[in-house]
Amino acid sequence: MLSSIGLSGINAAAKAIEYAGQNIANANTTAYKQNNLTLSDMVVANGPGGLAAGAGVQVAGSNQNFSQGQINTSSNALDCAIAGSGFFRMMDSGSGSISYSRNGAFHLDSENYIVNSLGAKLTGLNATDGSISGGAPQPLKINSSSIQATVTSEAAANINLDAGASVVANA
Repeated sequence: MLSSIGLSGINAAAKAIEYAGQNIANANTTAYKQNNLTLSDMVVANGPGGLAAGAGVQVAGSNQNFSQGQINTSSNALDCAIAGSGFFRMMDSGSGSISYSRNGAFHLDSENYIVNSLGAKLTGLNATDGSISGGAPQPLKINSSSIQATVTSEAAANINLDAGASVVANA
């Protein structure tokens, strides 16, 4: 009995170190939030209806922190952030399996689908003329054929020329 009590403590401490290591390793991972381990005391039945503490410790579970984190600006036009609660719904390209993430670092794949770094496609409901239509969420694709290039009639430049440079004749 005493050896199992000691062994339970060693196992719980090893698990706690594992969780601390995961938190440290993911400290700078986009959208990662701390994962906490919950431990509980194991009790032994002590006669009819009585419980006695002191049978060791066990891992009761873990608690993922999904609270609002800091939202940072990005130079990528497809990067998104979730303010408050919620998740991005992702679909695996190969298996079609659904997963959820708070990581909003997205880019376009070769077929113009909005994907994450693993290639999972961001899903959403179809919208036409600003109205969301029903149905199941589908992978979101940017239709670049409907984006028209706009020709400008004016341009402005703020430049500084080198006064010591030689003059180049018109070609």
